[in-house]
Amino acid sequence: MAKVLILIDHASGKVAKTAGELATFAKRAGDCVGLILAPEGQSQALSEQLANTVIGQVIAVESNDFAKHGQGCILDAITQVVEKVKPDAILIPSTSAGKEIAGRLAIRLNSGVITDAIDFTSDLSATQSVFGGSFTVSSKVSAGIPVITIRPSAIEAEVGSSAPTFEKVDVLISEKGKLVTITDSKPAVKGGRPELTEAKVVISGGRGTNGDFKPVEALADLRIKSGHRCWLVSTYSSSWSDWKDR
Repeated sequence: MAKVLILIDHASGKVAKTAGELATFAKRAGDCVGLILAPEGQSQALSEQLANTVIGQVIAVESNDFAKHGQGCILDAITQVVEKVKPDAILIPSTSAGKEIAGRLAIRLNSGVITDAIDFTSDLSATQSVFGGSFTVSSKVSAGIPVITIRPSAIEAEVGSSAPTFEKVDVLISEKGKLVTITDSKPAVKGGRPELTEAKVVISGGRGTNGDFKPVEALADLRIKSGHRCWLVSTYSSSWSDWKDR
């Protein structure tokens, strides 16, 4: 049975829903081990949020250097955890930060990388949707440990029946990993709607609105009030499409 390591994404003390989604994919291949990289004193609380997932084990690394020095420290930590866990595959959320981590991690491990996958199977192969969904591509990493980023909302997260075990490990952050220092950062300004990656329903409008998106916004807000997580998207086409094709 394979062992799959997944990177747990979190922000402001809250675990992202991608954690449950990656765990569901990982369970197809075998045992799922979750990795939390957190500031000092925060990993236990984050791990408790994974009680309803199918993650069997959580490994936590705590360091304030992750926020202070960024990717270099993160890569040092992940690489050392990989040496400890010896996973057969690594799954990472397909965010901008996640894809950067995946690419740099693959170089460190001398492995192949697949990005923006929408499916992951028990034989460690992945499926991608390309050219606007016109084609699907199945591929498999042939060298090293597969490093694969998975698009958010690619699968409905499976609900687990027990909390994962928790283990905190120490890693050594190299001086090279601290060459970059982040002097300031500001969270993105958010509106009243959820992040696109967290939305279950996406409501879009195009040229038919004549530039007036108020009715579309009202529909999105109505869905949110009824308990749905929605995101509003504007779309434009370069040519006319008949109503029946919409």
